[in-house]
Amino acid sequence: MNILLVDDQPSVLSSLKSGLNWSALLVHNVYTALNASEAREIILSHPIDILLTDIEMPKESGLSLLRWCRENHYQFECIFLTSHADFFYAQEAIQLESFDYILQPARYEDIESAIKRSIKRIQKKEQQQTWLNFGKAALPQKNALLKGLLNDWFMGKETDLDQVLHFLQEMKIPVSAGSDVYLLWVQIQQWHSFPVAFEEWRQSTEEIFRDFFSPFQHQILSYFPDKTSIGILIYSLENKLMDADVYYARLNMIYSRITRQFSCSCAFYTRPSFQVSELSRTAAALQEERKNNICQSSGIFFSDSASVPQTITYCEPELLSQFEMYLSGNQAGKAEQEALLYLQSLNINNKLNHDTLVEFCKNYYHCAYSAARKLELPAHSLPAFEDVAGISSAVTLESAAAYLKKITSFFVSACSETETSDNSLAIIEKYIRENLDSPLQCAQIAKAVYLSPDYISRLFHKEKGMPLKEYITLTKMKAAKNLLITTSLPVSLIAAKVGYDNFSHFSKVYKKVMGTTPSSERNA
Repeated sequence: MNILLVDDQPSVLSSLKSGLNWSALLVHNVYTALNASEAREIILSHPIDILLTDIEMPKESGLSLLRWCRENHYQFECIFLTSHADFFYAQEAIQLESFDYILQPARYEDIESAIKRSIKRIQKKEQQQTWLNFGKAALPQKNALLKGLLNDWFMGKETDLDQVLHFLQEMKIPVSAGSDVYLLWVQIQQWHSFPVAFEEWRQSTEEIFRDFFSPFQHQILSYFPDKTSIGILIYSLENKLMDADVYYARLNMIYSRITRQFSCSCAFYTRPSFQVSELSRTAAALQEERKNNICQSSGIFFSDSASVPQTITYCEPELLSQFEMYLSGNQAGKAEQEALLYLQSLNINNKLNHDTLVEFCKNYYHCAYSAARKLELPAHSLPAFEDVAGISSAVTLESAAAYLKKITSFFVSACSETETSDNSLAIIEKYIRENLDSPLQCAQIAKAVYLSPDYISRLFHKEKGMPLKEYITLTKMKAAKNLLITTSLPVSLIAAKVGYDNFSHFSKVYKKVMGTTPSSERNA
């Protein structure tokens, strides 16, 4: 949304621009003008959705500005701010189709409320235009159009019932706010063979439902949000809906037909009949039941009671600390096993629902993150919680278990890399000790132990806290010291044994590293 503020007082503009919570209002751009002339320039060069303007301004009033806008076919919403409760001002504002008229001084809350209502009006107009376009579309595109229209309705979200019903009438679907209907949600839980192609699945499923309900003069309105879910509204052409017993018997036959024909397991969620005016509320209840089927149980779930708010069971801090201890102690498999046992115990005691499972996965991620930091592992590479939450809005026990396994794999892999580093370091150190009489360059060592020079350099910086060259020199000097103290070999021969042909250079390096000369070391 873009809004234009017009007032001849800079302090008022500054106050409005900084005092209102534009981000919460979903306003992206706020333009300001000190007079009607500046406002016209902005209107001509930028798309404006809402005009918030003072009425009394020098040279030209806000009413005159709005009149110019209407004459030039600008139909954005207008809210007037004024310090004068003048009837004639209000009358003209109404004639110019302004949205609201606010007397100053006004609280920020009042102005924000007017803007919110204005935005809702804009959105409603856009929706009406969309539905008008839908009504003109060709009938073969009916399902695609209905998918966009019915999304909020079938998913239990707030929607404009009058507009939906108007569109349904345009589509020759004879339902009204008082019509009795059944709502059914079908969810494929698992394919037992190759998944059926979506178009075949859609057409066959609609045909099955029509075959079972059309003999009773009932029709269906179907909505397919994805390739494994279906929302179905069942209504009567004779305004006499079938009894619940007959409806339930039909569902049992349809359930048997679908599971056999498509070789799948599925869940049917439904409720007793209700009026269309209650569809959003009923749909929300079905979505909640669907969401809380975290074990992906199959069958027909026919509930005739109101949804009970789900209580979240939080994992005890002591148990979370235990998970973290296992993860940081190279026992990720043990942590995963204990976590699964905990979830299974909640499920057995009927304490495991969707929200509880979501909270547990979040807490387990935080345990893993903390453990990874302790082990100096790349915690930012941990599998994110969104990996398990990405399947629509439903987290199941199966997807949570898969997520725990991903966390385990991360720690097992990371610890394996650490063990690999330790093994590589031991191999390199052994090679250096066995080849002290050679120059020992990094490239030579890398070739001998089949590792890259860059990896070896990084490894010594990380594990030894010093460059490889410095480590080699220190190792050579320690070996030389041992020979000086324990043997009577000439110093020049000892220098050669640690890879120094130049006696003078060896002496300088030895004194720099060990703090004394080779001769003084021997005579000490």
